[in-house]
Amino acid sequence: MECASSSIAAGSRHLVGSLDRSLFRENLDTAHLKPIEKIWNHVEEQQEDTFRRLVGHLCTPAVDTLALLLLGQQPRYLHIIVEDAIISLILQDVHCLESLLNSSDDRLVARLIPVLSRLGEDRSMKYLMTLTRHSSASVRRTAVRTIAQGNTLQAAQVSDLIDDPDAEIRRIVLKHLSRSRDRAAEDLLTAYLQKSKFTSALDGHVMECFKALGKCGSSRCVPFLRETLMHRKWMAGFRKSSDQQGAAIALAALQIPESRQVLEEAGRSIHPGLRSLVREAEQEFSRQSKEGK
Repeated sequence: MECASSSIAAGSRHLVGSLDRSLFRENLDTAHLKPIEKIWNHVEEQQEDTFRRLVGHLCTPAVDTLALLLLGQQPRYLHIIVEDAIISLILQDVHCLESLLNSSDDRLVARLIPVLSRLGEDRSMKYLMTLTRHSSASVRRTAVRTIAQGNTLQAAQVSDLIDDPDAEIRRIVLKHLSRSRDRAAEDLLTAYLQKSKFTSALDGHVMECFKALGKCGSSRCVPFLRETLMHRKWMAGFRKSSDQQGAAIALAALQIPESRQVLEEAGRSIHPGLRSLVREAEQEFSRQSKEGK
């Protein structure tokens, strides 16, 4: 086994060296790079400079092969070299990127997302937002997480992502919207909760939406929350709906005089169920505050 590994490593050195000697005679295309796939896991660190110069002479058709190399297991320094080369070729001809993003290989598209994040803010956002509509949940999830990490995810851009079939994507979006008081996020969540019809299977999602509204909202959403909390006739034995529980928690989280007034009014209600809901919401908010959520 050791002899075989040494033989492959020797072959790797010979192949890279051979390609290196051709650098100044012509541009390298996919055909030149193809043999690298066979010895990719055996490219040695001492060959890093040679390999970097090699990929620097590639022409745009080689992007497809370079992208496939990202799927392999390689040291970090080689991964960076390949990413740098792909970015360089994309900047020469952006059409080669669009072809890659239309690949049927979801793993390949997901591996390209870190590359997209390095293309400059406007161009990166364009392609990352495109991938938030990808058919693969894992690709959408990675794209949304990457955008959110860059603090550039705006409420207007995520109006349909709040309703994404993937629960993790919904959580990422709601967490991002609830980072601070924001009028656009408040309007988006209020409209979404007012207009949407939810099944009991989405009770957890509804609660998360109300919690996010409590963190990003203001006095402007209090009338909606009051109506949601107080609108029904309370009778003994009635199940507390997720929207009423959520509205109470949102009012507690707002921590403004207008919301406290509504909670105090509900807390004095003749209906034990409503009073209980207020107590539970205040306890939940207190617990979350202590946990730093």
